[in-house]
Amino acid sequence: MRTHNIGTIALVAVLLATALAVPGWVAADEDELSIVCSNSLLADFTSNVVGDLARVEYLMPSGVCPSHYDSRPSDAVMVAGADIIVMMGWEGWLNGLIESTGNDDAVLVKCMGLGEQNLPTDVKDFVDRIATDLAVAMEEDAATINANAVAYKEEIDAKAAELVARVEASGATGRTVVVMTWQKDFVEWLGFEVEHSFGPPEEMSVGDQLEVTSAASEDAVVLMVDNLQSGAEFGALVASETGVTHVVLTNFPDATPNVNTYLEMIEYNTEQLIKGVETYDYKQGEIASLEEQVDDLELQNTIFLSLALIFILCTVFLAVVLMRSRSRGE
Repeated sequence: MRTHNIGTIALVAVLLATALAVPGWVAADEDELSIVCSNSLLADFTSNVVGDLARVEYLMPSGVCPSHYDSRPSDAVMVAGADIIVMMGWEGWLNGLIESTGNDDAVLVKCMGLGEQNLPTDVKDFVDRIATDLAVAMEEDAATINANAVAYKEEIDAKAAELVARVEASGATGRTVVVMTWQKDFVEWLGFEVEHSFGPPEEMSVGDQLEVTSAASEDAVVLMVDNLQSGAEFGALVASETGVTHVVLTNFPDATPNVNTYLEMIEYNTEQLIKGVETYDYKQGEIASLEEQVDDLELQNTIFLSLALIFILCTVFLAVVLMRSRSRGE
């Protein structure tokens, strides 16, 4: 046991030295409660619940796919010093960090099985789980934590109603889209119709790709909706081939500029969808206008050719009459 403890201490010391060299890493106050979250979404939920009662940080960069994330030395340092760890529950890499750092005293808050992490109706379950577990771990501050959770859920409800109303006012409700699976529930919740959904592009077969392209080619489809963290190249290609508008949404805050919270994230995603529909309609209007201009030009060309033909025929006729008149005169 002593050898194990010495090894763990040495490992943490090395990792701490490494983390101190990482730009932007700041050592926490020893008296400040440290809550470490696996991602930026859980960190935002937790921050709204605890307020200024603790320091909240997150591990996984917001722009990467969770299934492809490899932990960094600075992650081990944060986990080693955490009093509370908030996680989805399926992050194998985080379980490995907890074990390797020997931080058995940290309280684990797991949010697995609570529904879609970007859907307002499900997000309130995440908030409740975090608030319930933190109220137990931080018993003296339980009343504040519960009050913060109630206030935050009211903000979520207000923003959710605002966004649905905004989609309705834009006329986008009921428009048909093809969407990446991890955004499907959110897009449907806003009032869009989903023609087809698809999984991570790297897991798709050629047949799957052709199926997505075929679905996007349907006359009713206006948007190809991608998820930033799973990659957007495939969706961009399909959109360019089918003429629909390509839209990229995010599943985590802090992944795009000025989108730092969950509420800002779902507002950003909603605006991208509305703008996408407007862009599609504008392009269709431009195409219709160009087609009308082409039709006008073709009509003018037909009229011109007809007049030219009549002119030629009249000229030939007059020439024949003239030649006959001269023949008779002679």
